[in-house]
Amino acid sequence: MTRSRVKNDFSIGIDDSATSTKLTVTNSGVAGTLTTAAQPNITSVGTLTGFTSTGIDDNADATAITIDSSENVIVGNTSLSASGLGVAAGKNIGFTEGSSVSYANMYRQNNSAGLMLANGYQYGSGTNGDHSSVGTSFAKTLIGLRNGAIYFYVDAAATASVGTQVTPTEIARVTSDGLKMASGKGIDFSANSNASGMTSELLDDYEEGTWTPTYIPTSGSFGSLSYGFRVGHYTKIGDLVTVSCRLDTSSMSIGSAGGYLLVGSLPFTCHGSAYQSITIGYCYGYSSVWATAGSTGTGMTAVYLYNTGRRNNSESIYPNNLGTGGTNLYMSATYKTA
Repeated sequence: MTRSRVKNDFSIGIDDSATSTKLTVTNSGVAGTLTTAAQPNITSVGTLTGFTSTGIDDNADATAITIDSSENVIVGNTSLSASGLGVAAGKNIGFTEGSSVSYANMYRQNNSAGLMLANGYQYGSGTNGDHSSVGTSFAKTLIGLRNGAIYFYVDAAATASVGTQVTPTEIARVTSDGLKMASGKGIDFSANSNASGMTSELLDDYEEGTWTPTYIPTSGSFGSLSYGFRVGHYTKIGDLVTVSCRLDTSSMSIGSAGGYLLVGSLPFTCHGSAYQSITIGYCYGYSSVWATAGSTGTGMTAVYLYNTGRRNNSESIYPNNLGTGGTNLYMSATYKTA
C-alpha cells in the first residue's frame, strides 16, 4: 500500500492512493484532511488560515472572552477580582431579540458604579452612562442597584436616537428607611371606580410632626402675652391634615390688639375655597365669652374662634376675651390644605 509519494507536479501526497488523497503538500500550502491520534499540543509557527473551532479560543485580534484557570468567565478583560462572571467597565450585556436593537440590557452606571437592569436603555459614555437603546417611540424602564438603595425609573414612550444620552425619570427608591417616592409621585388608585367629581387618584404625600400654636389678633398686637404649656401635633395624608394642640397662657395685656382672635402657626396653609370647622375640646379662663368652636381661615395658617352657645347665632371671639390671667385651650381640626 502506498502511504506517500511525490507526484509529477512535485507535490507530496500523504496516504495517497489511486482513489483519494488525505493530505497534499504543495508550494501553495497544505490541502486535504489530516487525522491524528490525540495530541497534548499542536503548535503552528505562523497563522493557521481558514481555521475554525467549535469552542472559545484565542484565534482573534482582541480579548473578547477569557476563561481563566479557575473557570471564571471574563468579558472584555483578562482578569477578575472575584469568582464568577465578570464584565469590564464600559461593556453592555445585551439581549437582542432578532434584530440589531437591544431592548433589554445590563450595565454599570458611570457616576455611581451601580448595576443597572434596563429595558430601553443601554450603556454609553457621559455623566450617567444611561443611553437610549431603541430609536422609536418606546416606553423605557430601569432598575438601579447603587448607593445602598434600589432605584426605579419609568419613562413614557418617546423617540430618542439609539446611543443618545438620556436622564431617566425616578419614580421611587427603596432605602434602609423603606419606600421613598420621588417628588410628585405616589400610589395610583386609578384602577378603582371613582365619583363624578374626582380630581385625583394619586396618594402622593404623608407627613407627621409637631407645631407650636400662637394667639394672633387680626389687627394691632398684644402689649404682652406669656405662654405656659403649648404644643401641637399633626398628621398629613395627601392634601388632608389633622392637627391638635394645647395652648396655655399665664398672663396677657391687651395693648393695641383688635379685630378677631385667631389661633395661628398651623403647619399647612388652609385651602382657599371654603371655611372648615374645628373642634374645641376644652376652654378655660376666657373673659365674658369663651371659645366653643371655630373654622379655618381661607388661604391662611390660622383658625377663627367662636362661641356657639347663643340661641340665634354664633359669636366671634375677640382679643379682649382672652383672660389676663391663666387660660387653657384644647383644640383639634381636620382640614384640606392649599
